[in-house]
Amino acid sequence: MNQITAGAGADTAVNENFRAVGPASLYGIKTVAGLNLTLYGAPFNGVSVADQSVALTASNTNYVVAHRTTGAVTAATSTTNWNDQTTYMRLYQIVAGASTMTIASDSDKRQAYGDRPGLLINPMTTAEDLIKGGASGSPVRIGVGANGQVLGVAAGAVGWINNPAGFTNPMTTAGDLIAGGAAGAAGRLGIGNEGEVLTVVSGAPVWSPPKVLQNSQSAAYTLVAADAGKHIYHPAADTTARIWTIPANASVAFPIGTVVTFDNDFGAGAITIAITTDTLVLVGTAGSTGSRTLASGGQATAIKVTATRWRISGSGLT
Repeated sequence: MNQITAGAGADTAVNENFRAVGPASLYGIKTVAGLNLTLYGAPFNGVSVADQSVALTASNTNYVVAHRTTGAVTAATSTTNWNDQTTYMRLYQIVAGASTMTIASDSDKRQAYGDRPGLLINPMTTAEDLIKGGASGSPVRIGVGANGQVLGVAAGAVGWINNPAGFTNPMTTAGDLIAGGAAGAAGRLGIGNEGEVLTVVSGAPVWSPPKVLQNSQSAAYTLVAADAGKHIYHPAADTTARIWTIPANASVAFPIGTVVTFDNDFGAGAITIAITTDTLVLVGTAGSTGSRTLASGGQATAIKVTATRWRISGSGLT
């Protein structure tokens, strides 16, 4: 504020001070007389708003507003204009008696005035309301939805909608799983028995006792990555001696700990278990490395213990 001193220019300082405080005093209460309320005027949005008086309705709550364009002040007992904050500014909410009015500490509802780009005008009127962007981004009220509704988009507009239908829960028992059925329809997969594992049979998930999968071979064969954990079976019908080879780590990098079982059924030809550039060690015989022979009726298991080292043991193995 300008300091005012006697002498030339004092009137200028006074006028500048009035201009400075004018917007803050706009619509401030000037006088109260019975049910008549007089408010201060001031420059507003390029318009010089004069002091204005409104008559309140007796024995009612009165809602006093100002028009955002003209600055004109009106009072009503309905909340129509009070809630239209696009057109009107809220000023006072006053309880009027039979012949007087009560100006409570919370009666003053004035907001910031003037042309301020980006100023948010609160459109909410009820507890739990939300605000969304309307035309040109102007704030619009979304009233609280009904129980169970969700906030979603319908016809390009945000609002409360009924919860979109999901799939019906097919599970009935603790430990059940949900598996996709025909066309992906949700189906129940009941809990398995103690010790069973989840596997696939005929293209469908099922609980099954754990088993060692079989790879039956009646010809010379080199292990592939998918053989990890399986047993390679030589059927009795193939009486020809065969060579089965464990590939080098550089070719097939089985993880350390991989186990492969070789099973040569009775009547089948002998199997030579060979290895390429890595090392195959016969368990229990120090320094015994290289290819091993598995006789008809024999069974042997090899386990990978380092990147390039396997140990093998079994019955009928030399």
